[in-house]
Amino acid sequence: MILVATEDGVYREDGGLFCCRGLAVYDILEDLVCAESGLYRLPTLQKLDRRACWRLYREDRTYASLEGPVVLEVERGRELDFRRYAAELGWHFPLGPPHVADFARFGDVLAAAVEVGNLMAGDSVDSLRPLDFAEDQHNLLAFGRRLLVPRPRAYTCPKT
Repeated sequence: MILVATEDGVYREDGGLFCCRGLAVYDILEDLVCAESGLYRLPTLQKLDRRACWRLYREDRTYASLEGPVVLEVERGRELDFRRYAAELGWHFPLGPPHVADFARFGDVLAAAVEVGNLMAGDSVDSLRPLDFAEDQHNLLAFGRRLLVPRPRAYTCPKT
């Protein structure tokens, strides 16, 4: 089934409402919904967190990327707070606090893209640390042991 997330809910391909009327939805993973206005659980839209939620990611546990940037381990309610990196490294987002825009595993490395911040890497969400690569990054696309980092503007590779 193809679902279309919009600024006013999630719709099926045929235009029928799937869920979440009135919510600007960014991501859905099973019964969790990431929206501009928070993290919700279906089917009742129980609000789990009031901060803007940008991305859901699951390996052994389920994680929600919240503004801050903070990554919430949903099952335990444990927060991984990356705000000190935002302050130290000058991360910014023009529409609110910085956030992790995407996660991708490639090989044995987990990568996390901070929108208008540093690419982070580690072997798990708990071990993510900023790399020297800092750009306006959105999606991460893994293929084998390679990682594609799409970005909105041209990129000039530094001479090495």
